[in-house]
Amino acid sequence: MTGLKALLEHKLDKLPLTKTYLQETVESVEMFQDRRIRWSIAVLEQQGEEVKS
Repeated sequence: MTGLKALLEHKLDKLPLTKTYLQETVESVEMFQDRRIRWSIAVLEQQGEEVKS
């Protein structure tokens, strides 16, 4: 966010297992937003709220 790379990003090439794990595990912003929306809909439905699209 600041435009500066974190220490991990600078050294990631020296940590191939960590790099692979992060590439397989980290979700994109869009994926996170979609997951959060789906969770919110489920909570509202559990509370008996009507969800409109």
